[in-house]
Amino acid sequence: MRSSTTDTSERLKVARDLHDTVSQEIAALGYACDEAIALSAMGDARESLIAIRARISLVTLMLRDELGALRNSDLPFGTLLDHLCSELRSLHPVSITNLIRSELRIEDRLELELYRVVREILINILSHSGARRITMNEDSTSTELKITIIDDGIVNDAFNGDVKNDYHFGITTIHERIASINGTITYERSGDVNSYEIRIP
Repeated sequence: MRSSTTDTSERLKVARDLHDTVSQEIAALGYACDEAIALSAMGDARESLIAIRARISLVTLMLRDELGALRNSDLPFGTLLDHLCSELRSLHPVSITNLIRSELRIEDRLELELYRVVREILINILSHSGARRITMNEDSTSTELKITIIDDGIVNDAFNGDVKNDYHFGITTIHERIASINGTITYERSGDVNSYEIRIP
C-alpha cells in the first residue's frame, strides 16, 4: 500500500519546515564561506576554507535531496537513486555506475529508509574514502533484495567499529536504519576495493 493522505501531508509539512529553517541557514553558511574564500590569501587557510565549502555543498545536496524525497514519496526507490547519482556526479568528480533498475520498487514503509541508507553510504564514501569509482548493483529474489555498493577508496575501518571516530555519526545512523527495517548490512575489504552488502527481506 502506498502512502496515506495523512502520511503525505506530514511529509510535506516536514519538508516545508526544513526548507524554511535548516535549508536557509546552510545556504547562508555557504555564502559566508564563499566570501571568506574570496577575501583570503593563498595558503593553508584558503585550502581549509575550500575544503569546508565542499563539505557545505555536500550537506546542501543531502538536504535538498531529502526535501525532494519527502515531497515525492511516491517515486520508486530506483528513480530516487537515479536522481541522487545525477546530483552527486555534478558535484564530485567520482565515477558512479548505477546498475539498479529505475523502476525498482519495494514495500512502502521500507522504501524511504532503504534509500536513506544507500544515500548515507554514498556520502560517506565521497567524504572519507577518496574513491574514484563507485558501482551499485541489485540482486532480487522472491524473498530478498540485495544491494551491493563497491568503491575503490581507502579502507573504511570505522564501519565495523574497528576504529572509534566521534565524527562517524552517519555510520551509526546506517546501522540503526537497517535494523529498523529488519535488514542487514555487511562491509568487507577485498583486494583494493570496499564492498557494502545490504539485504532486505
